[in-house]
Amino acid sequence: MAWAAAGNCGASGALSVHTLLFDLPPALLGQVCSVLDSCDGALGWRGLAERLASSWLDVRHIEKYVDQGKSGTREILWSWAQKNKTIGDLLQILQEMGHHRVIHLIANHGAILNPSEQSHQGDGFPNIFSKVEYMCIDNHLRTLETAKVTVDNVLIPEHNKKGILLKSSISFQNVIEGTKNFHKDFLIGEGEIFEVYRAEIQNGTYAIKVLRQEKKMQCKKQWKRFLSELEVLLLFHHPNILELAAYFTESEKFCLVYPYMRNGSLFDRLQCVGNTDPLSWHIRINVLIGTARAVQYLHNTDPCSVVCGSISR
Repeated sequence: MAWAAAGNCGASGALSVHTLLFDLPPALLGQVCSVLDSCDGALGWRGLAERLASSWLDVRHIEKYVDQGKSGTREILWSWAQKNKTIGDLLQILQEMGHHRVIHLIANHGAILNPSEQSHQGDGFPNIFSKVEYMCIDNHLRTLETAKVTVDNVLIPEHNKKGILLKSSISFQNVIEGTKNFHKDFLIGEGEIFEVYRAEIQNGTYAIKVLRQEKKMQCKKQWKRFLSELEVLLLFHHPNILELAAYFTESEKFCLVYPYMRNGSLFDRLQCVGNTDPLSWHIRINVLIGTARAVQYLHNTDPCSVVCGSISR
């Protein structure tokens, strides 16, 4: 792929919301791709793909480029630019993502090239900036509105209009203390890539899913599955899908925090584990309907459907 070195903005030396993405200066494009490629989840290239990709197959295609060490963001923008999209279109998407860092990169580039145009709102960049604070988490630069600053990379099941979790009262230290540093006495379940611990935190009970990292050869594959589950939980919300209470990637421990379901799993209830009463047919039908609604919601999300090969009930 080839991007114009100067393009239509070369003559005037200025960018505007009407500048085509094909005319984005290579240096600026490199900065934009670098920031988006280094971020995970909703603020990374996957968050961009969620809004711009036409199908899940397109996302899988981009994943192959990323696995080859190429820029996922560059591939997305290249495809989108072929639809005659402009910098203004990109700024609108970035605003929906809440990605103020990249917005400022583009705006500051335009301001440096031609400060006089910034006084003309119709030709320059729109006034869409708010005060932001920059934090460095896990060697990645993240941007957070000062009114919505998160601490210790923690989130709770409260969402803004974009569906992004806002803040959390739970800290990673709470998880350490609640599980006695992940002691086996608090282990309540094990899966292929997760261990699940029960923890009492701030007068509440939580299930802590911790990513297994025993086999180094499978670490990359496990990490991708961890990120996949995290991204789905951050981006998609439904009454029949258990909300994420917090997530952490600290001290070589990667974990997801959920509210603890005291009634156990559907399997336990069907088998009457612990001498529990059998479920009535009315409850069983409601469970089936709720599960079907959650699956239908995930299969019909835009722009990419989410297919889950393992459903916990």
